[in-house]
Amino acid sequence: MKKTPFLFLLTLSTLISCGSNNEVALNILCPTGIPSLSFFDQGENENFVTTSNPGEVMPSAFANSGQNSYDAIVFDGISGLTNITKNNRNYVLAKWISGGTFYVVSTKHKKEETFDAESTINGFVKNGVASLTFLKLAKENWNWGDYSNSNKITFSSSVAEVKNTLVANHTSFDYYVVAEPVLTAAKSALKEKNIELNVIYDIQEEWASHYNNGIVPAAGLFINKSSYENKKEKIDELLNKVEERINQAINNPNEVVKKLNEYEDLDQNNDCQYRFGFTPNLVKALQANGQNKFNLVNNEKAGDVKKVANSFRVSLGMEAFPDSAFLN
Repeated sequence: MKKTPFLFLLTLSTLISCGSNNEVALNILCPTGIPSLSFFDQGENENFVTTSNPGEVMPSAFANSGQNSYDAIVFDGISGLTNITKNNRNYVLAKWISGGTFYVVSTKHKKEETFDAESTINGFVKNGVASLTFLKLAKENWNWGDYSNSNKITFSSSVAEVKNTLVANHTSFDYYVVAEPVLTAAKSALKEKNIELNVIYDIQEEWASHYNNGIVPAAGLFINKSSYENKKEKIDELLNKVEERINQAINNPNEVVKKLNEYEDLDQNNDCQYRFGFTPNLVKALQANGQNKFNLVNNEKAGDVKKVANSFRVSLGMEAFPDSAFLN
């Protein structure tokens, strides 16, 4: 697909069905980055719409109805569940796509012991999982204090925005909260400037250590309830295909890289970085030899979708989500 404006794609996605490799007649909205790796062979599918701004996903899904509605959306799972529960949205969580890949990093400091009350932090999406986990660990486990309403922390709209700040002026903040694949990209960019980026905390490891080996959930696949009623067979096929792609990206990443390269070779305007939020080479580097640094989660690892969500939710001191928020 060429670099076509988002709103045009929204209209176009209601009109076009693609070849046998595509989720025919299903309109899907997904942020670029890690989640879009679970759709790595959908580059030419006009019904598969990506956006570099995760904040667009929920408003776009809820603003459209009827023939323009999305059959499936990918979003931060916990934030999405909170939204659909609070506002009685017509979506349910069907599947986890990824776990957290969140890290606290710094170019100024090498160890967490250098933290003090005046330290400044740049995170992203205040109510997102990365921020929720950081804020809880900082307050209750790292003795960094309560940053929930502090003027020492700045929340950017996306992790990409954090990366831009980090790379452009790495001394702007003492610490940054980032996620893969941005972490690897930022390390590479700073290395070219002879600047070392230090990982202070692996948030996933910290969370598991302090909260009963709990998983930090990240992206989830939400299904339009009306679509499931009217297109159940196609939705079930979509869920199976996403699971197949996740397993392939974990166990056979070379084939995934091959598909991504084939997409770029189809048209000189095709660009994986623009379409998916990563390059084939980055996927190769992060997924090779079973590393799975994208932290994609298959059904075996994620287990019970509802249990993962509610275990995390309860660890945050919040009420569990109702059964109605999940696909039965």
